[in-house]
Amino acid sequence: MNLIDAFLAQVEARPDAVAIITPRGGKVSFAGLSRGSAARAAAMQRAGIGAGDIVLIARGVSVELYETLLAVFRLGAVAMFPEPAAGLRGLALAIEAAKPKAMAAGGLGRAMRLVSPALGSLRLLPDPDDRDGYGDRVAHLPGGAPALITFTSGSTGRPKGIVRSADFLMLQHALLEKVRRTTP
Repeated sequence: MNLIDAFLAQVEARPDAVAIITPRGGKVSFAGLSRGSAARAAAMQRAGIGAGDIVLIARGVSVELYETLLAVFRLGAVAMFPEPAAGLRGLALAIEAAKPKAMAAGGLGRAMRLVSPALGSLRLLPDPDDRDGYGDRVAHLPGGAPALITFTSGSTGRPKGIVRSADFLMLQHALLEKVRRTTP
């Protein structure tokens, strides 16, 4: 089981359907999002990211954020999201606690590397380039394997990591679908 499997089922069933509408009205299809995430996964794999590796994601809400998250899940790696409200000290503590192997970042995340020694110490993952094909690499891990780490600011001021497995995230998805009753 891999979190990406549910997404790939949508890609197969509805490749040309709109998956994301950008703030400027741009539209990205499920097939386009799949190709983008596959290319990012190939770039990450070329950079040494594999199953179980923790990747700190520092991107704003964007198509690239979703491509990155899907790429991490394709590889069976673990997505890490620090708590922005925890500040630079909280970020450093979160990095110390989770020990990410690398960082996937957009403009602001890249800039923050200049003011945060903790971020600056992480290897920055490359964006995809012409060497990165659109293969469907998918790592299959036990459902109890970690998939996502998020942090809360914590009542003590020290960020607390919350680890969620693929099984937990799929159960959360199933429960939300019952409440929302979404349709294509």
